[in-house]
Amino acid sequence: MLASAGGERPRQIVLEGAHNVRDLGGYANRKGTVTRWGRVFRADSLHRLTPEDQEKITNLGIKSILDLRRPDEVSLMPNVFATANGVAYMHIALFGRPSHPRRTPPTLAEIYRHLLDDVQQPFASIFRYLAMRSKEPLLFHCTAGKDRTGLVAAILLDLVEVTFDQIAADYALSKRLIEPMMDELRAGRPPMIDTGDYEKLLDADPSAMLETLGYIQSVYGGSQRYLRCIGLTTDEIARLQALLL
Repeated sequence: MLASAGGERPRQIVLEGAHNVRDLGGYANRKGTVTRWGRVFRADSLHRLTPEDQEKITNLGIKSILDLRRPDEVSLMPNVFATANGVAYMHIALFGRPSHPRRTPPTLAEIYRHLLDDVQQPFASIFRYLAMRSKEPLLFHCTAGKDRTGLVAAILLDLVEVTFDQIAADYALSKRLIEPMMDELRAGRPPMIDTGDYEKLLDADPSAMLETLGYIQSVYGGSQRYLRCIGLTTDEIARLQALLL
């Protein structure tokens, strides 16, 4: 079980059918305030959860689950909570492809910049939904819980002024936690990307997130201004901050 930075409670939610489910609580921000435990959870795909796993999730008090996967992923691997009672399930796909072919595959940081710049409408829908459901514990997830989920988690943590180093360290936790699903992820390699390049895309080096956070700061003025840029209101941003503080 993965301990939190302070060791006061576990960060990872240990399940049989998912591997990268974690609590975003326990991170100190620049003012010394600590993010709240048991409010926001990030995860990999939930399609393999056992009945016992599902009970663990509901026992956490989670009332809303936001699925960030592509429609084909949702169709092939349906979320077990999509038809469950007592939990609100929402699917908002966060996915973008480069608008022109490249001679070399993009780096993770380039992919994240592309999403931030060119897929802003889905981002706005995602954060509006999280703001709307902010009064109760919630969970968001993609397939591995690393990239799409990692970006949403990073923006939320940056929004409440958690340091870049801590955000990057949270992102990097995925590297170890997704090990049990690496064979499955490798099997999904697009044929136009060679094995070596694809391995780099399966990584979760903190430098990729640090570069991304620096980009948000330099281009948009930080995550709060980024959310304003994509259309969120002052009230919606305040609700997002209240999720964690």
